[in-house]
Amino acid sequence: MKKHKPNVIAGTIRQPKSGSKTVKEKQEANGRALSLNSVAWKRLRAYQLSLFPLCEHCSRIGLTNPATDVDHMDNNPSNNSMENLQSLCKPCHSRKTNQDMGNRVAFGCDEYGNPLDPTHEWND
Repeated sequence: MKKHKPNVIAGTIRQPKSGSKTVKEKQEANGRALSLNSVAWKRLRAYQLSLFPLCEHCSRIGLTNPATDVDHMDNNPSNNSMENLQSLCKPCHSRKTNQDMGNRVAFGCDEYGNPLDPTHEWND
């Protein structure tokens, strides 16, 4: 007699594949309090971007690039306080993430020779 695999359609629950993780296990592994696909994170992200629609790094040097990403300033994905979030454009977010990971990041200068790095001492 042929065995049938249990599935949701037949009314039984299929066991997860070995090695697959639950949402809770994934959050514990990456340190996130909110999954990036969760409704709560999407609302928080939209709220942050509505308050600060321009990239906060670009704004420091007089540019008005629209923000597309929300960054955790302290690199702690479970710290979702508004004081810890900043709106960044994609290039600034990528540079910050790479810099935080210990990689060398080049910002360059504008047409007047001013550094584009918002944390450069000349931009204080």
